Amino acid sequence: MSITQKLEPKVIYEDEYLLVIHKPAGLHSVAQVNSKDNSLSQWLVEKFPLLAKVGKQTGDSGLVQRLDYETSGLMLAAKNNEIWVALHEMIMQGQVEKYYFCLVQGILEQKLVRIESFIGSPYRRGKKVRVYKKKPSKPDRALAAETSFELIQANEIKNISLLRAFAPTARRHQVRAHAASIGHALVGDSLYGSGLEIGGDYPVRFYLQASDLAFSHPVSKKKLEFTCQVPEEITFFLEGHASVPEIEIMPEIEITRN
Repeated sequence: MSITQKLEPKVIYEDEYLLVIHKPAGLHSVAQVNSKDNSLSQWLVEKFPLLAKVGKQTGDSGLVQRLDYETSGLMLAAKNNEIWVALHEMIMQGQVEKYYFCLVQGILEQKLVRIESFIGSPYRRGKKVRVYKKKPSKPDRALAAETSFELIQANEIKNISLLRAFAPTARRHQVRAHAASIGHALVGDSLYGSGLEIGGDYPVRFYLQASDLAFSHPVSKKKLEFTCQVPEEITFFLEGHASVPEIEIMPEIEITRN
């Protein structure tokens, strides 16, 4: 598989049991049906051939979770099926801490916003998910989802904000849908209502990065913590040539919106 330098994944951590990898934006997590596009799973098998047999299904290549094509950041992979099962169970039980950076439209008025709702889609292969305040009827297949958004930096001139999101649940499009549900769609995410574009050298249409990962090693029980920085292209877009104005941070509150 030929893969450009800009799309080259990086191994952040490795031991005999597991890997932590950084996936760039613009790369699929796993190979797509009837597509010749590159994927992280293919790259992993090239680097670690034994991973071809690790996972719940063929093509997992040891990956314990997936990130969307546009989403960059930290991911977990297991080197054998026993560790895969252990890590997957930890994720399902909320024992793996996952934080994200995202660039959104508008200025978050509170320092911290927490959302508790249900996320689902009435269509099995629907491109977009819906956010419900209350659990809807069974055909919607909606699951409970919780996200917290913390204001990191804002540019009042451009009317955009950099947020740090904590999503203990891992629902499809969770951060994107929850951000849009409070009136702050990710910049460039037209599927969820954005009318802005990042442009420049950033390889995909919106910025969402799995920036922090923390968990207890399934064998040694040692706490492992990893973090990555905001890409230069996003920092430049956020700040531009103008200084970022100081903003007044409102007291922390907790809200739930549909």
